[in-house]
Amino acid sequence: MEPARAWLVAPDLTVAVGPLAPGALRDYRGRRMVLLVLYTLPGSRARLAELARTYDVLSVIGVEVIAVPARAAPGAIGELGSSPPVLFPVVTDGSADIVATYGMFAPGPHAEILIDRQGYIRAIWREDAGGVPQASAVQSQVEKLNDEKSPPPFPDDHVH
Repeated sequence: MEPARAWLVAPDLTVAVGPLAPGALRDYRGRRMVLLVLYTLPGSRARLAELARTYDVLSVIGVEVIAVPARAAPGAIGELGSSPPVLFPVVTDGSADIVATYGMFAPGPHAEILIDRQGYIRAIWREDAGGVPQASAVQSQVEKLNDEKSPPPFPDDHVH
């Protein structure tokens, strides 16, 4: 990660979680970082459990975890199991578009993309390219971004 080089704007996406009204990734700008987790079961189960166990810490330091199954279904949340409880959003509709878009940056069965508060992709971890980090490594990257003296400006939104 190169904190001084925020240049890649995260493509916006619709986040539809269960019965809640859909939101957009840009809704987090200025408020929270996003750890976008593209996952495939059963291979990603252990990593999702680790994120569930550390979600309270990540949330306190300003990160929202959004899990995106490779094959979304209305029962995606239930497929994760109940222990530990998954308290972060799990996309239940529209994941194919998200996986297609972000899969260009991070192909493979499991990938994690850290998007800063301004809306830039700041780190990408892939299972098949060195592995996903431990939650403590994600926390360390987030703390570096939190310590930036002059964060990058918000990107312009272009609508075509």
